[in-house]
Amino acid sequence: MSLTTQQRGQRVQNGRCRRGQGRWRGRIETLDRGPHWTAVQTSRRAPGGRPGRPQGRASDADRGRSGDGRRARKGRPPGVVPGSKIPASRVPASPCVGLQKPAEERPRERTLSSDEIRAVWAALKAEDRIGDAVRLGFYTGARVSEILGLPFSEIDLPARLWTVAPERSKNGDAHPIALSSGAVSVLEHLKATAAGEPYVFPSPSPGVGAVRSIQRCMWRITTHSGVTFRFHDIRRTVATGLASLGTPDHIIDAVLGHTPQRLKRTYNRYQPVREMHVALAAWSTELERVVDGRTGRGDVVVFARANT
Repeated sequence: MSLTTQQRGQRVQNGRCRRGQGRWRGRIETLDRGPHWTAVQTSRRAPGGRPGRPQGRASDADRGRSGDGRRARKGRPPGVVPGSKIPASRVPASPCVGLQKPAEERPRERTLSSDEIRAVWAALKAEDRIGDAVRLGFYTGARVSEILGLPFSEIDLPARLWTVAPERSKNGDAHPIALSSGAVSVLEHLKATAAGEPYVFPSPSPGVGAVRSIQRCMWRITTHSGVTFRFHDIRRTVATGLASLGTPDHIIDAVLGHTPQRLKRTYNRYQPVREMHVALAAWSTELERVVDGRTGRGDVVVFARANT
């Protein structure tokens, strides 16, 4: 007679249980888990009783009732600390007593001022390719992961366009980034000194690919510049600068690669690449004015604000 897989497994399990009875026959374990636990005989069948069950009338704890006879909460033995499996006899008091409620998390609002941008830009001269990575962040507003993992295959210098591949973008869609004259200048210099590497910012460790972390470089930049900031603060600074130039919000979102509302992106598949070129060209002009220390903004407003 052929047996199913479940039946064969059940026979094996029964055999294991019979072999284990001889090992534990006659032994009694006392579980030190508080007063609601009783001595349990693991494998011995007592006269008139069931295997592994204490004889005599069941106590309130065995029936799942508290001391006054009320039914204990389902799924939690009486005398157990709520939210855990730790017996109350082992925890005299809650470890959370006296702890302050965590403060509500607030989004970071850090942006760099004109003086701070000049100080950071001057500190980048001591860095090699990572300094160019920070400059590229100022010119494009791209994410640090998009910049560090940038392959040359995503760059089209004649078209002045950088298209982040879907597998590298945060929202899973291809993200076009317009390249201003300043960004093109940085990338041309990096390509000329790439020595055949497929990545713009290769890792110093052979066989790794692109560089993965620039924490040490960022520490040196913040130390030499005297400006405390994160790489993501550059992205926020670019967005704020574009808004100060009159760039509409939906163009800023396109530059940053933010996903529009689902209904909008379902019907409107237009990529405002031309508008991003205009906006980032104006921002490049403004950024270079700040770095050079020139006063006066000049005529760089590219979009007229709507009258409200």
